[in-house]
Amino acid sequence: MPMEVIRAFQVVMEEVVAVTSAPNKHLKRGVMNLIAKSALWLVGIAVAIVGLWVFAMIGVSFSTDVTDDKKLWGGYNPDNEYFLDRSVFIIKADKNAGGHLVLVPEESFKRCLGLHWSAPDTIDEYRADPVQASIKQYDGFEKKIDIVGIIEKGTILKPHRLEKTTGWNLWYGGATTITPLAKVIGGPFQGKLVDLTDVSIYYQANGEDGPFIYKPEQGLIRGTADPVAEIAVVNKCS
Repeated sequence: MPMEVIRAFQVVMEEVVAVTSAPNKHLKRGVMNLIAKSALWLVGIAVAIVGLWVFAMIGVSFSTDVTDDKKLWGGYNPDNEYFLDRSVFIIKADKNAGGHLVLVPEESFKRCLGLHWSAPDTIDEYRADPVQASIKQYDGFEKKIDIVGIIEKGTILKPHRLEKTTGWNLWYGGATTITPLAKVIGGPFQGKLVDLTDVSIYYQANGEDGPFIYKPEQGLIRGTADPVAEIAVVNKCS
């Protein structure tokens, strides 16, 4: 309980003790009414302070559809189709992170810029023991990855929507993120909307001080008209 609430009750109790020792009954009644009103006022202030503190810690965010803004699509063309050069996991993101289905490569795959989301080390490991492979250790604590399934190499993806999320909290201040979403064409996940951020490279267009946008990462995803990408090429992260 915050100190403001504790102090409010301490003040009320001190006044109650003072009133109970007063000799005049009318004075007692009047002071008791004053104490009751003061207690409500103090508790109201304390509740407001707690509410503001929680709001500042959790923060606030809102999302808008910016699909029509071609500049924010980065290296993706919403008129084209793309396909996976490698099988990847589909992971359910936390609700406070949008709750999207996210495409995430095996953790053993060396990403250019690292992962937003954790995944099992390999798909083979996951298939051998899905329960154990889905558990990761973080600073001594276990966290279970919410894996929906595996989407196979060669699956077609069609860019469908672009979300812009603007938020603020006490820890990080203000931030704006762009999330490219695509629909799965064919296969067991036909029609599902998936987040492309973890099969993409993020960058700022023209070095501007703006939100990060995305382009396909070689070895993971490419346009259907693009040449075959070799995972080991030197400039794959450029």
